[in-house]
Amino acid sequence: MGWASSGDPLSNTIVEFADKEDAVRFVEKNGWPYWVDDPKERTPKPKSYALNFSWNRRTRKSTK
Repeated sequence: MGWASSGDPLSNTIVEFADKEDAVRFVEKNGWPYWVDDPKERTPKPKSYALNFSWNRRTRKSTK
């Protein structure tokens, strides 16, 4: 079993909030510097159902 540690006790702390305003309010109340990254919108790639049965896929298993 390997241990990974650092001198910063808050390095592995994860805090989740319901919305962005709650997070900003919490950070400003504690006087911490912060920045807000807006999530990127993902556009799904259009895929054909026929691609599931194509012969040149790496996931296709040999039956012999």
